Amino acid sequence: MEDKQQKYTAILEEYQALEAKTAVVASEVIPGKEIEPIRIIPEDLIRVDELREELKNGLEFLTDEQLKSLYNDDDISLVGGAVKIVAKREMEKR
Repeated sequence: MEDKQQKYTAILEEYQALEAKTAVVASEVIPGKEIEPIRIIPEDLIRVDELREELKNGLEFLTDEQLKSLYNDDDISLVGGAVKIVAKREMEKR
């Protein structure tokens, strides 16, 4: 179990780093203001997708705090899975 926790923690960290690197923040796009274009490497986008798929298979090995960090993700199935696991753990505590 500890090995899987470490494995999926590493996947989550890589995923979040790449998400931050490849995301375009809407608040930075202001009409009439020139912004520095963000250079996104296609391989990074492919890797984000790969990591997302791996995470979907190992969400149950993440802590509640790690799962909650996914709540801001754009991927509905990833967020939904995280919410379900946290909710299930809360019910089991009762």
